[in-house]
Amino acid sequence: MRGDTVTVNNQSLSLGDLTGLSTDQAIDKIASHLAPHNADSDAVRVALDYALEEALPDTEEFDPNSFTDEVIQEAIGCYLTDLIFQDVVEGMGRAWFHVEPASKHHQMEVELRELIKVITQEQLDKVTNGNPSTISKENITKIQADAIAMTVDEWESFDD
Repeated sequence: MRGDTVTVNNQSLSLGDLTGLSTDQAIDKIASHLAPHNADSDAVRVALDYALEEALPDTEEFDPNSFTDEVIQEAIGCYLTDLIFQDVVEGMGRAWFHVEPASKHHQMEVELRELIKVITQEQLDKVTNGNPSTISKENITKIQADAIAMTVDEWESFDD
């Protein structure tokens, strides 16, 4: 996210390549480029789209210089929050969709996403100390696993 060229499956992309595109087009290219070609592709693409839309400044034209430390930290946090949210909901299975009354489902989703966001941000801050350049794939994997476990523990302890 610092502007270096990223090569995935023999295809290269750098932030400079996106100059002149709209921010939405740039986000789509970044998400498409970074999403793996496996069963997780859709989940990763959705999480990347969400994260970049949340973190990048709301401008018509994409600016490669907008990837500041703050934006990168926010994007990583949003990305992990969305992936973890998807994992937790998938882990709950059909029970998640059988909430009574149905009107409570939306509120539960909002509360669960907020809980995940707080836990994920705490874990991310602990690992990076606010410096996203120190993040590694192993750190991200550990943050995900820890945040999922902490989310499930916290969610199960909620008392209606």
